[in-house]
Amino acid sequence: MSTAPSSLQLSEEQVLYFRARRGHLAGPGAADAATAAQDLLGAQAQQIAPALLALSQRTAGRPSASAIHAQLADGPRTLVRTWGQRGTLHIYHAAADWRDFNLVQADWIVSSRRGLMPPTATVNKVRKLMEQSAEPWTRANLEGKIPAKYLKDAKEFVVAHKMAAHTSFRFAAGRILWVITLNGDASLGKKIGAEQSYVARKQWFPELAWPAPPPPAQKKKEIAQIGTQLARRYLSLYGAATTKDISHFFGCKVSEAKLWIADLHANDELIHVQCGDRIGLLAMANDADELLGKPPTTLTKWPIRLLPLWDSMMMGHHDKSWIVPNDTDRKRIWRSGAYVAATVIDRGRVVAIWTHKVKGKMLVVEVEPLSLWKASRHLAGVKRELISIAKHLSIKAKAIALKLQN
Repeated sequence: MSTAPSSLQLSEEQVLYFRARRGHLAGPGAADAATAAQDLLGAQAQQIAPALLALSQRTAGRPSASAIHAQLADGPRTLVRTWGQRGTLHIYHAAADWRDFNLVQADWIVSSRRGLMPPTATVNKVRKLMEQSAEPWTRANLEGKIPAKYLKDAKEFVVAHKMAAHTSFRFAAGRILWVITLNGDASLGKKIGAEQSYVARKQWFPELAWPAPPPPAQKKKEIAQIGTQLARRYLSLYGAATTKDISHFFGCKVSEAKLWIADLHANDELIHVQCGDRIGLLAMANDADELLGKPPTTLTKWPIRLLPLWDSMMMGHHDKSWIVPNDTDRKRIWRSGAYVAATVIDRGRVVAIWTHKVKGKMLVVEVEPLSLWKASRHLAGVKRELISIAKHLSIKAKAIALKLQN
């Protein structure tokens, strides 16, 4: 019988510190970038540079962008960049998480891409050719391999949807490579010129265990088991949280998240959390002691961080008021087109947004204060964090230009 309490009374700061610790934004950091990716349940990575910074910030020793990128594109490959939850690109721990996320996402709402899927026979033909090739593939490799009818349909689709950036070939080739990657048969490689490359899983990860899809009835059961395990891991990272938060993070239906929570309840793994006037908060019972811990007061133990674009912390909850209490501030962070600004975060809350450019050998940074900003507290911490970011980008610490907007 569990000896954990049935409910906890927590302050917001206790919850925020727990999340910071579990998300490696406080404490020593993960042992390596692959572990950081695993602990984060994937780092969102539609742009590669922000994802590399997000993993570096959460890894002991703050490895450089090139060092983490090598784990994606060179070897030994411990990371994989592919389509994941919410229909967006993520970096995952290849051995621990790729297959599971690939299996379950087919049952989730994985993407807004709809209509005009490529012929299955064409997808299978290209996949086999990629598996036989030792080189990465781009759209150019599909020249002469796309049926004329699909190219004709692609032209009509591009015109009907006013997709000015696409030719019929570019759309059709991109859609074929996307489906192969979505199926788990390939992942994203390095850029070749301006083009994204893709590499067959059997080429880059020949030793990776990849069980065949089970029969339908067994597959449904396995997906449910993986979902429950992901919900368990989510609450161990982002608790206290609600069922709606879980649904938001994974991009699944609330009804699915409720089934996972029911499984955890049935095993007496959950506790209810009281935190102000928030309702429906849950946490893992075995995290009770850490949740009840007293947050540190010093910046050395809970430092200011400059999080990159689309950082996982910004994507972790449906309820954004935890980290950005001010509605006007929220509108400056989560913008149209699924854009999520880079943020300065102090004690679990956003105090500013920031942008940067690399000009020659100089890191040029602009910080735009939000309502919680206090220069006397935050400016020194921003400068310290920028030294680590410059190192990550292989820029000398003295080659930093910081501008604070009024």
